[in-house]
Amino acid sequence: MTMKHTIKEKMELYTSSTKGKLEELKDALTNPSKNLSPTEEISKQGYYWTILHYASHYGHYDVLIFLIEYLDDHPDKYEIFNMQTTEGKTPLFCAVLSGDIKLVEKQRIIKLWFDTNCIDLSLRKQTGEDLLQLAKKNKLYEFIVEYCLRED
Repeated sequence: MTMKHTIKEKMELYTSSTKGKLEELKDALTNPSKNLSPTEEISKQGYYWTILHYASHYGHYDVLIFLIEYLDDHPDKYEIFNMQTTEGKTPLFCAVLSGDIKLVEKQRIIKLWFDTNCIDLSLRKQTGEDLLQLAKKNKLYEFIVEYCLRED
């Protein structure tokens, strides 16, 4: 996680990831004059939410596809995709727990995260709940178990 950007730069990342502004986010991350980091903490200091957490929480599928592809060759991809907030939420947990997106959108995002083959199933929230416990509470248990057991 980085914490080197100005408030204005953080707001650019925050707005593009929460509002699903893909082209603005692409520019922020790929424009050499900006050189913004996808692992920057953009939440209130100490909460450790990144653009991955916000895009997952708000269901911005196209933004997530771009970010996952953008980070595909990053040497710390596994750690980045499993980065936890102070509450222990990973970007995947954010999608499962979100009250801002419909069930079918959550399923698309869950599938996208699992397809990275970088999900740490041992992680838990600060409350002690793991992915399957969170899934049960959010009507996603069968979907996640079925998806985890697939043989492709």
